[in-house]
Amino acid sequence: YYLNNNGSWANKIVWGASNRFDFDISFSSIGQNSYLDKPFNGKYHNLDNLFFRGGGKAIFLSQKNGDFITSAARVSAGRLRGIGWLFTESINTYNFNNDISLNLNPKVSFSGISSPAAIGTSLNWQILQNVSLIPEYNLALKESTDNWTIAIRFSQLENIHFDIFATNSLNFIDTGQLQRSDIESYGFNVGFMF
Repeated sequence: YYLNNNGSWANKIVWGASNRFDFDISFSSIGQNSYLDKPFNGKYHNLDNLFFRGGGKAIFLSQKNGDFITSAARVSAGRLRGIGWLFTESINTYNFNNDISLNLNPKVSFSGISSPAAIGTSLNWQILQNVSLIPEYNLALKESTDNWTIAIRFSQLENIHFDIFATNSLNFIDTGQLQRSDIESYGFNVGFMF
């Protein structure tokens, strides 16, 4: 679950059907507008309206199983303002050691309005025991806007993590990652594993 100071929030539930496949469902609301300079500005969402998405992720390669990287593909679908949005991404992670991992995630979304694309990059660096620094940058490729997020994750409890973050991303759910917000925001994210 996450919440920011502009009233944006999201709840995402992930069910691991196996070690290699997850199903997910999310519901969310966006409390700020997107940056004005792109073709689907004003067409993607209405402020503070609830929207739902469903998807799945399949893992193809895993460093834990001896592969060079961990690689997965994720697809999700949903509707906003009566228009369907299909989001796809390739999730690629390389763990240098137990403290540092690097992610490179090409992302593209499809709809009748536009098909924005970007490459997501992030670093997960455990700077202290149970404290990680997570900077992320989405580099716009087509019909999207560059945006960034920086988070500090606290994971003292085995199955719970708590993040505080600052971002100019419109949303952390799917196509919202490909758009910059018209204002920066800050907030928190809580994750539970059971």
